[in-house]
Amino acid sequence: MSIDLKWVRIAFEIVGYLAILGLFMMATYALWAGPELFGVAESWPLALYFVVPYLGTVIVAYGVFAAIRVFTWILNESVA
Repeated sequence: MSIDLKWVRIAFEIVGYLAILGLFMMATYALWAGPELFGVAESWPLALYFVVPYLGTVIVAYGVFAAIRVFTWILNESVA
């Protein structure tokens, strides 16, 4: 893969990551504000109180890992 296509792929990965992180931030706000405000009164949102923070943590950890991987790639490309 050429160097130009790697930058395009990295840009799409960053945009995709930020979109997913934004969705989880909205879900976290919805849980913080209360499901009742959105018309949900069943017991199933209780599972979301455990699932949303877990998936949010996984997404943030993946972002940190991906950032470290990209920065080491950039450093290796600039040295070589």
